[in-house]
Amino acid sequence: MKRIISFLSLLLLLSEGTALAKPDYSEFSQAFTNFFTSLDAILKALPSVTNASGTVEIIDAWSLANETFCAAGERFVAKHPEVFNQREPPPEFVELFGRMERLKTHYDAVPAGVGKLMRRFGAVPEVQEAVKRFKKSIDRVDNLGRPPKK
Repeated sequence: MKRIISFLSLLLLLSEGTALAKPDYSEFSQAFTNFFTSLDAILKALPSVTNASGTVEIIDAWSLANETFCAAGERFVAKHPEVFNQREPPPEFVELFGRMERLKTHYDAVPAGVGKLMRRFGAVPEVQEAVKRFKKSIDRVDNLGRPPKK
């Protein structure tokens, strides 16, 4: 969660400089909405998970949410590198920043619940593989929001 918040915060901070034509934020905004929808489903499913296969499903769902969000973020940054040069954050980012505040409060049970499941079923090879996939998705999140390389 903190990594998604960091990505959007970084985009807000880096958008200093000159204002250019307004990019289309709809795909990125939809990806953010989809990310929240996925987290809602994970949050709802967490209490009913009682075995390793359910743990794998939850971890894979979170990994997929991360990967899907990152793909949209990467496409946005590739299409609109000028966002990093704007003097003021675009209003759409301000709106997203407000939405991401929910990550800190409403979704804090997701990492806690997944962590408990990982401790409980972490010795199961399928869970270990799911954790590896999750770590890859987190690495991708960590790299999101960096200015494009020139």
